Amino acid sequence: MKHLSSNDPLAGAAGMLPDADELNALVAAMERAMKEARRRSEDARVEERRRRVEELAQTRLCDADWRDLLARARSAASAGSREVLALRFPAELCTDGGRAVNAPDPAWPETLRGAPADLYGRWERELKPLGYRLSAQILNFPGGFLGEVGLSIRWG
Repeated sequence: MKHLSSNDPLAGAAGMLPDADELNALVAAMERAMKEARRRSEDARVEERRRRVEELAQTRLCDADWRDLLARARSAASAGSREVLALRFPAELCTDGGRAVNAPDPAWPETLRGAPADLYGRWERELKPLGYRLSAQILNFPGGFLGEVGLSIRWG
């Protein structure tokens, strides 16, 4: 270490200038702390998403939600559209993480859980006989991974 005058901004408590190795050690410690904070944040985000998916798996499509969907379809048709995004949900809600939807595998409906499975069932019973179609697609790929699935009701 080099002695500095007490009014030099680089001087520590003892008036000594740290050598480059000491400063590099401080930088390395800060980088480790930041990396650990990012890891903890990512772990918390993953756990929150897992919890949300499990919650969604238990959620059912109620009659009010179904009526709202039908009203949105009517509104979309009045505006000239031939489809409406009926439901949007994390790909992890599918039993295969959304892979069948992405493929597209004709058996994709078998992978649905919760409200998406209910929506499919109601479409099949009530809307399909009236000529409506249901499509599924992956809506986004955050970080290159399957993100959200969209179920759309189509007509015409």
